[in-house]
Amino acid sequence: MHTNSNCINRIALLSTIALGIAIPSHGSTTFFSFGSTEYVTGGHAQMAGHTPGNATGGSDQYGEPDGYPLPNATVGRGFSDSVAFSPSSGGANPYSGPTFYGGGSVTSSDSTDNEGFHQLSVENGGGGDAIHWFVDSNTGDNHEAHLLIYFKKAQFDPSWTGTTITSADMSNASFNLHTGSLSQSGPNDTALYWVVKDGTQFYVAQTPKLIAQNSGYSTSFSSITAWALYDPTASLAALDFNEASTFIPHTFTDIQGFGFYIEHEDPQTSSHGEIDGFSVTPEPSRALLALGGLGLALLRRRRRSPL
Repeated sequence: MHTNSNCINRIALLSTIALGIAIPSHGSTTFFSFGSTEYVTGGHAQMAGHTPGNATGGSDQYGEPDGYPLPNATVGRGFSDSVAFSPSSGGANPYSGPTFYGGGSVTSSDSTDNEGFHQLSVENGGGGDAIHWFVDSNTGDNHEAHLLIYFKKAQFDPSWTGTTITSADMSNASFNLHTGSLSQSGPNDTALYWVVKDGTQFYVAQTPKLIAQNSGYSTSFSSITAWALYDPTASLAALDFNEASTFIPHTFTDIQGFGFYIEHEDPQTSSHGEIDGFSVTPEPSRALLALGGLGLALLRRRRRSPL
């Protein structure tokens, strides 16, 4: 009886190895995923944190109070990784998705006006809700728009929230993002940068991508060879990442979150867009697949032998 039990246990173990799940593997799960879900019951769920003093009913959610121009100003919502940027769960259009952090700013050289963000929200898309922004344009208003969205480790897949995540864990991972609608009254110059927080420091990946409407973007973590320090918390203007920053190799030892930074720097043109999907997903481990194949071979041999 003891012998048969041992054989059965060995077969069960080999069977699970053959399926690639013999030992719980972090590499077999997604770190994080946002999108393809109805998070808002209808319309727009407005981001948290209106600009203080913004007039009720004004045209700009994160900009000048209606009728009170702020010339040559930086307006918006400063970055915070302690106060949520995602919409609250209440209100007319309650939000039920994962909590995220971040901020947005619009800088202007207009001596008479700066409109800021008309919209910063999660927009209902009938099962595929999207992070939504809208910056209008005015004659003579040379402006730039900046948006940073950041998801903390607490929002990751449960298998990752209680462990230390390093560069080694990310070796087979990829950053993935998909745009929804994206309209610009000028050239396609909305740039995307991947963002990672390691310990207490934020880093931005080298080599941005120019994004277009209804398009997907994917970058393997291992292909990113250099990163630059980024401090979006210093001020509202600090959301504007300095592309001239020093990019050098970096080994991550304690990843606390992932996100993306988007900027639109085409003067006098509007920017209106949506991000309807963002994920960080490990690719299948070749070693794990090889182990699975070995398990199948051993299982076939075991079945040919008497117990």
